[in-house]
Amino acid sequence: MAILITGASGFLGANLAHNLSPTCSIIGTYRNKRPTIPGIKWGSMDLTCRDSVRQVIVNCNPTAVVHCAAQANTERAQSHPDEAIRINRDGTRNLVESLPNECYLIHVSTEHVYDASKSWFLETDTPGPVNEYGRTKLLAEQEVRHFEGDWIILRMALLYGGRKEYRLCFCDCIYSQMKQGIHARLFMDEFRTPLHVSDVAIAVQAAIERHPTREIFNLGGPDRLSRAEFGWILAEETGLDPNLIEPISIDSSPTIAPRPRDLSLNSGKIRSCLGIRPLSVREGIRRAYSCSPT
Repeated sequence: MAILITGASGFLGANLAHNLSPTCSIIGTYRNKRPTIPGIKWGSMDLTCRDSVRQVIVNCNPTAVVHCAAQANTERAQSHPDEAIRINRDGTRNLVESLPNECYLIHVSTEHVYDASKSWFLETDTPGPVNEYGRTKLLAEQEVRHFEGDWIILRMALLYGGRKEYRLCFCDCIYSQMKQGIHARLFMDEFRTPLHVSDVAIAVQAAIERHPTREIFNLGGPDRLSRAEFGWILAEETGLDPNLIEPISIDSSPTIAPRPRDLSLNSGKIRSCLGIRPLSVREGIRRAYSCSPT
C-alpha cells in the first residue's frame, strides 16, 4: 500500500512517516529542504501550485493520502492571513482536486476550529475559531467535504513526543530549560488534551484498515491539563525539579494571535470507532524520555 504524507518534513509528518514505514510504502512531500528518514521516498511539492500537486499525485499514485502540510504557526497565520489562506485552504483545494476518487483522504485538522467556550468539545459542537489559524483550517475542512472519494477529518490536539532527530516539540523545549536549571514559564489557564505523536500513526493505520468515511473525529489524549500541569508531570517523570515550572496567566503574556483558553477534546468517538487507546500524559512522557514508572 502506497501512502502519501504531505508535509512530511514537519513534526507530525516526519514522525508519522517514520512510524508507518515498517508496514507501508511511504512517499513524503517537502517544500524546501528534503529530510532524511530511512526507507521513505520523497517528492518536492508546492501545495499552493496546482500543477506541482498534480504532478506528485500522478507520479506516486497513492492508495491513501494523509494531508499534514499546513501553515500551523498561529502567530504567523495571524500576522500573514493571506499566506495562511493560500496554504491551508487553497492548498487543500489543490490536493482535493488532484486526487483520484478511489484514493482515501485523511485530512489533519486542529482543535483550533473550536471556540474555547467550554471543555471537552465534541465533533457535533459548532465550530467557532478565534484566530486565523483555526479559521483557515476550518475552511480547509470545507474543501475536504467536496472530495467525491472517501475521506475523514482528524481534529488534532496539542502534540508532543516523537523522535528528536526530526523536529522538537514544545515539551522538548521545556525539558531542555529544566535540564539547564532554567525556569519555564507556562500557562496555568490554557487547557488542552495533549496527544503523544505515536498515537497519530496508530489512528491513521486503524483508519486505513477499518475505512470509516465522511466522518469528523477529534483525536486527543485522555488528560485535560494546563501547560503548567503538563510541565509539573514532565518534571516528576524525568526526575527534574518541578519548582522550575513557573505558572503564569495567558493575560500576562500578550500574543498576536488570540489564545483559546480551553480546547480540550472529547475523543470517545474515535476510540470507539477505531478501537484505539491514546496514551496518558504520564505514559507518553515515559515513552518520550525513556523513563521508568515512578
